[in-house]
Amino acid sequence: MFHNDDKNYQYTIGGSSFLVKVEDLLFAVTAKHVLYNNRHSPDANEILIKYNEESRHFLPFDEMFGVNTPDTEDTDHKDIIFLKVAKSHFQSTIDTGFVIELPGKRSLPGLKCDQLLITGFPKEISEINYERKNIKTVRKPLMATMPSPTKYKGLFTFQYAQNNADGYNLNGLSGSPVFCLNNTNNSYRIEGMLIRRNFYLSIDIINQYIYEILKKI
Repeated sequence: MFHNDDKNYQYTIGGSSFLVKVEDLLFAVTAKHVLYNNRHSPDANEILIKYNEESRHFLPFDEMFGVNTPDTEDTDHKDIIFLKVAKSHFQSTIDTGFVIELPGKRSLPGLKCDQLLITGFPKEISEINYERKNIKTVRKPLMATMPSPTKYKGLFTFQYAQNNADGYNLNGLSGSPVFCLNNTNNSYRIEGMLIRRNFYLSIDIINQYIYEILKKI
């Protein structure tokens, strides 16, 4: 969500995100367009991500990292933002819910994807009631199949399972984590981040970006 200066409308629902932990650092990851579609010049202090789905407290951020490359035509791989959680203001007594722990400086083990699971917060089933001072965010899981690399850097496409997303407004799901599910050994791993209805950035390029960020910190 986003914080507004208007006291009568303090919050705006934006999109989805997820948390990753690398070494001792915690990052919130989301699609860049989620921020820039809601703010002309987003500031880390305006971006509100709850510690967990039931929490009334928001994570503190002290730095925001984007992706800079010389590519001007192939831009989907740049559609990602990393928000670094500020250790100095982080409340360790509050549960952060589901956090994806990434291995240090090495790629994730391969896994055959029998299915994909996309899970985020569509705007049409979330609501801010200003009169009752209530925020309702509802998670929507969607199943998909057939992940396939495109000709573009780090970008994969896929197909939603039959009738899974038909007629459904997916606005707000950008920034959702995409998981790879293997039915044979009942295992899963993070596969990427949704940036558009049928496209996601692979975890391999997300990993690459994170470790480039770590060199700067």
